[in-house]
Amino acid sequence: MVSLKKLIPILTVTPLMATLAFTGVLAIYNRDKTVDELSRSWMKESVMQIKSQVHLNLRQPEIIYKLSLNRYQSNPPIWKDPQNLTINFYNKIRFFPSVSNIFFGSPNQEFIGVKLNESGQFTQSYSGENTDYQHITSLLDRNGQRGQVLSKNSVFNPTTRPWYQAAQNTNNLVWSPVYPDFTTRQLGITAAQAVRDRQGNLVGVLGIDYFLNSLNQFLRDLSISKAAKVLIIQQDGRLIASSDPDPLTLFDPELETHLIITQSPDPMVQKIGEILIAKFSDFSLISEAQSLIFYHNGQKQLVWVEPIENHWDLPWVVVVALSESNVFHPAEKRTIYIFMILAATVGSVLAVWNMHQLVVSPLLRLNTTAKQLKKRRFKPEKIADLVKRNDEIGQFSRVFEEMAFLIQEQQSNLEKRIEQLSTYKNKISPSEDTENPPELNLSYWDYLKQKSQKVRRKTTLEKHD
Repeated sequence: MVSLKKLIPILTVTPLMATLAFTGVLAIYNRDKTVDELSRSWMKESVMQIKSQVHLNLRQPEIIYKLSLNRYQSNPPIWKDPQNLTINFYNKIRFFPSVSNIFFGSPNQEFIGVKLNESGQFTQSYSGENTDYQHITSLLDRNGQRGQVLSKNSVFNPTTRPWYQAAQNTNNLVWSPVYPDFTTRQLGITAAQAVRDRQGNLVGVLGIDYFLNSLNQFLRDLSISKAAKVLIIQQDGRLIASSDPDPLTLFDPELETHLIITQSPDPMVQKIGEILIAKFSDFSLISEAQSLIFYHNGQKQLVWVEPIENHWDLPWVVVVALSESNVFHPAEKRTIYIFMILAATVGSVLAVWNMHQLVVSPLLRLNTTAKQLKKRRFKPEKIADLVKRNDEIGQFSRVFEEMAFLIQEQQSNLEKRIEQLSTYKNKISPSEDTENPPELNLSYWDYLKQKSQKVRRKTTLEKHD
């Protein structure tokens, strides 16, 4: 049999440790689940902000077009007045900082445009009948008036340009693919729309060059960008905007290359591109929001991919990659786990110690007292505090004390009887002893032995009761 001294602590500690293990597993599971839910919620909220900002930015060319169209309808000859158009375009670029160039081409091959160059200067480009269709670029002063001539180039025909040809046969705003601007090394996009008179005849095509660097800054300013990689890509995989400061183009003296996501100098962005290609094979297949999980350098990465729905049919996709460690740092996890285990261990030790003091120690004292009773060394004061208890230990101690007193009393009576018999035997004369056969004396001692055994059995039964 296992001693209570060992059994009770085992029975106490085992459930506590099992509960601790279960609680730890449950805590880890709930923590992972909570982190995933928090991360997805954070990413979805950020994507909504990005989509809203993209729509806001891309509406600027629409607003410029509508303002220009309203001005034309109120004053049709404006489109034939280069100076008036120059001042009009100059003021619009100053009001819309992300717009770098506004230009207009007519069916008679006239072209007028105002551009903000990389040095912060405004220039006017003009070609038409007055210049023999030669393309002339001049500086503009603070009032939008033409000044110094910067260059004269060969004949320029706007009707042969892709933006003109794409817009002349439709009444909708058309967009070019995103392209790298060679002079500014920034990514831009061109929006163009036909201008028609009230009879529907083509007056010309209004074009607007729009830089996307403001989107980069917006992504960097997002709160999630401190913990995640935030990207906007085309469905061909080319980068449009990024929360990282790394350039989105590769500059070459002869060619400006627009990077695709797997060409990024950031290994993490490259990995995201590889994961997306492995998952979708073609980014044009991303038609709805999806979440992915992968591991990079041993860290769990949560990815949210969602297309930007728009009425311009621009195939853009938002990608947010959030490292779990940035949401719930491993050091914090280890600290919490260690604290939980330490607290549970201390709690278990205190519980076992309390159990020992309340149950095990009293039982061991009663066991020691029983041994002392057997050796006739029983002292009631040794268990006096246990007798005063009102719980089961107290009841058991009181029964034990009563039994001990009863045994002591019976042992004392038995000893007195034996002493009396011994005295009686010593007083009997030899003749009387002869008259009583040995068998009779033997029977009498057997009788005393049986009596003693009955007393002991009775005491044992009372002890069990």
